[in-house]
Amino acid sequence: RRIRSLSYCEPYVKEAFFLYKERTVGRKRTPAAKKDKKKEIREAVVQFLKEVPQQVKWLEVPYGRVKEILPDCSEEDLERAEEEIEGLLVSLSSSEDKKEAKKEAVDAFPDTGHEDFQRIFHVILIKLMRGKYKIPHVAPFLY
Repeated sequence: RRIRSLSYCEPYVKEAFFLYKERTVGRKRTPAAKKDKKKEIREAVVQFLKEVPQQVKWLEVPYGRVKEILPDCSEEDLERAEEEIEGLLVSLSSSEDKKEAKKEAVDAFPDTGHEDFQRIFHVILIKLMRGKYKIPHVAPFLY
């Protein structure tokens, strides 16, 4: 009995794969299953509302509104809610979170102008708070 190596099998495997590809040319691909974004958002919001951290209890109101409007709202409504939540995150965040975000912004972007720095600071602050307190997004394009 002879033992054949894998290098001996390679041409046969390549030929079989080529024939398979040739047979599938022109066939329609099955589309990927679409995710139900509103369902995912609803699950994230409900989970967040069950365990809202004490430091961000003030987010119960906007997330409660999102939960109420979710079944029949448009994507624009959800995007507006996302903007409102981000505005609240910036304006009502604790001084400790702001200090941490400011330090991170200064370290990452030391030579930026005042306007650019404010935008960068807000983005970093929002990202920091979302990660720290597990705050979900409600904008559908993020799912």
